[in-house]
Amino acid sequence: MDENEINRLVPLAQQGDHDAFQRLVEIIHYDVRVFVAVRCATDDLVEEVVQSALITSWRVLPKYEARGTFVSWVKGIALNHLRKELSNRARSAGRDLGTLLARHDAAALDAQIDQGEDPRLERLRVCMGRLSETLRTLIDLRYREDLDLDALAARLGRTAGALAVQFHRLRKTLRACVDIHEPTT
Repeated sequence: MDENEINRLVPLAQQGDHDAFQRLVEIIHYDVRVFVAVRCATDDLVEEVVQSALITSWRVLPKYEARGTFVSWVKGIALNHLRKELSNRARSAGRDLGTLLARHDAAALDAQIDQGEDPRLERLRVCMGRLSETLRTLIDLRYREDLDLDALAARLGRTAGALAVQFHRLRKTLRACVDIHEPTT
């Protein structure tokens, strides 16, 4: 990423130069996309958040002050969009596995399975049983003990970024497992 070119283009884009902003997007898109991708589970959500962040960036660009890097500013906007979207999705009654994991510990899963509330929960329990002890412990720390990635990273001596990638892959694996075991009608 060429910081000098970014610093040259930002004032032009702030004055309404669409071509300058397009070039900024070309320069920062990959970094913003990776930043979002390690924090969420699905590619469609990544793309939605990145696009929303870029649109918001264009809209509020005249207010941008170079206190940090431009890409950091856009990443902050993306993070706000991601938080809002995840919050909205969490309110929609656990439609994805990340939400299911976050909202149900093992006892709650078993109780709800006994009540017959959601067949996906039984499939999730089976799929989680197939994970290694290490991965189940990682899930417990993250979702039962409600440790954020930074606290988890400090506890395990790893980076938050590496854990975010591992959780992304883990959610993808669990989602695929649950989908494979979904009964067909």
